[in-house]
Amino acid sequence: SFLWGAADRLPGSTLEDAHRQHAKFPGSTLCVLAAAGHFPQLESPREFVSVLEACVAGSVPAPGPHMRCPATIGSDSQ
Repeated sequence: SFLWGAADRLPGSTLEDAHRQHAKFPGSTLCVLAAAGHFPQLESPREFVSVLEACVAGSVPAPGPHMRCPATIGSDSQ
């Protein structure tokens, strides 16, 4: 699973980079926190914990108002 801040602007950490990395790992999920940058655990702690708890439980979190989680990329999408 990937958890990315939509406002991350560090080189190699943009939202485009997140989608590129996500596509390389079949079965992965990508959750994007709209109100976060490079430090989502500090910038959007509630949403961060929600995603983290869902990942530990083995499920994809339900998107909240400041979060979107695209569909899981399966092995058949290569």
